Amino acid sequence: MVNITGLLVPTLITIFYPKIGSILGSIGAIAGLLIVYILPVITHLKKFRTQLEHPELAMAISDD
Repeated sequence: MVNITGLLVPTLITIFYPKIGSILGSIGAIAGLLIVYILPVITHLKKFRTQLEHPELAMAISDD
């Protein structure tokens, strides 16, 4: 049942909307932007905030 559903849903989407590549390209571009540019900045800012608010916790994490 899971295999049939996994094959049936994308097949129906392709039949009714054959230009799915444009949507997937846009989603891929947005996901790439988030992963490459946004996520590292957020991670760095979170670490910096932890160092400012809880220096003892930051030292314990950096020792690992």
